[in-house]
Amino acid sequence: MSPSEYQDLVDFLVKKFDRIDARFLEMEDRLSARLTRVEVGLAALRDDVKAVAEQASSNAEAIGENRRLIEANGARIEANGARIEANGARIERLERRWDTFSARPPRS
Repeated sequence: MSPSEYQDLVDFLVKKFDRIDARFLEMEDRLSARLTRVEVGLAALRDDVKAVAEQASSNAEAIGENRRLIEANGARIEANGARIEANGARIERLERRWDTFSARPPRS
């Protein structure tokens, strides 16, 4: 090969490598932008997961509190039922006593 042919080959290869370098730079820019989007999306996802976890914890606490309130109300309902039954028995005794008083002849 003559020196001019070598120079032509070198020029050709320089152009090819410059194009390859430009493509790699484009790919690097696109990958960098994509990585940034992924990182931003990941940060947003972490925030969302954290918010959901906090809400789930809050819901669990509220459910626990509601369960305690329901149990307390159930105990009060049972106590009220027992009082109602006791009052019903007292009313029945009073009615029987009233019946005995009203069955007596009037005093003169």
